[in-house]
Amino acid sequence: MTGKLAPRTGQPTPVHVLSIFSGAGALDVAFESSGRFTTRAAIESEPQFSQTLALNQVRGYLADAQIISADVRELNPLDVARKHFPDERVGGVIGGPPCESFSIRGNKRGRSDERGQLVFEFARWVALLQPDFFVMENVPPLVTIENGKLIADLLSEFSRAGYGASWQQLKASDFGAPTHRKRIFIVGFRGTSVFQFPEPTHAAASDDRITALRQHLTVRDALAGLPPVRDGVLKAPSHHTPVKHTPAVVTRFASLRSGQEDPIRHRTKLHPDRPSPSVVAGNLQGTRSHIHPFEPRELTNREVARLHCFPDDFDFAGSAAAVCKQIANAVPIPLGQAVAAAVAQHLDGHRPPTSEA
Repeated sequence: MTGKLAPRTGQPTPVHVLSIFSGAGALDVAFESSGRFTTRAAIESEPQFSQTLALNQVRGYLADAQIISADVRELNPLDVARKHFPDERVGGVIGGPPCESFSIRGNKRGRSDERGQLVFEFARWVALLQPDFFVMENVPPLVTIENGKLIADLLSEFSRAGYGASWQQLKASDFGAPTHRKRIFIVGFRGTSVFQFPEPTHAAASDDRITALRQHLTVRDALAGLPPVRDGVLKAPSHHTPVKHTPAVVTRFASLRSGQEDPIRHRTKLHPDRPSPSVVAGNLQGTRSHIHPFEPRELTNREVARLHCFPDDFDFAGSAAAVCKQIANAVPIPLGQAVAAAVAQHLDGHRPPTSEA
């Protein structure tokens, strides 16, 4: 969890993918670490987030990708493909359109919100580029908003584009991340082949399946090995700087039991021996992290990154709030790796049909 993610060796030639709505690049990092996929271009409209993508290229993450800081609605997908995939078709399109329009803590305006239309923008890119596959991730309410009509319409768009698409909710803790974060994955392939979503590899100790599966990783596992934080002094790795709380806040945090929520700041004191609940992304000013299980303070951004299994050498650009938002929005990397492995297995077992596009 602390070291650099190394691609597997001895794999077939990587499939080249285009990433849109890339965020901090967690899904791309997950796909690339499988050894089967390489991101050729990554498009992200938020400048601080695209700066994070570029910042980590010197560390070997998305090293072959062209980072494009732009709104996908202002780009021509075919022009992007001609420029960045000059000798080949786009192998895959992956990404996570902004989810505020669908999230529980957002306004839940769905497609009536301009941002809510971006899931259909993702579908438009897929329709025009005709990749072998696509993977779109989002928040669980995506499939219940408008009583399920939005997801039905979205799947119809993919079907009209020639893709057999299906969705499933997956929980990160079931795939080796120390957080219970849930995400919806919509996966499609050209043609009508049925995708087999990955099966859980981990379970709670009380689960009957634990004899066949590994035990959930915990907050204690996630934070192990990090240096202590004292007096606001920056410690290695980066972003491991504590928030300075008032004495009253420190006293209140210290009085909380494991798993209890602070009634004023609405942050949860993490239980050390369970996975963490999801970190709430909010906006660039309203992002909030949980309370440390042993110390009367909020988590540092590096500790939050550990919950999502970002390697310690992965850096982030922007203010402390912007960094926390990038991490909170990200797919926990083991969950992304499980989806990537399942996509690779499907591609290896199914030859995509030829396309006139």
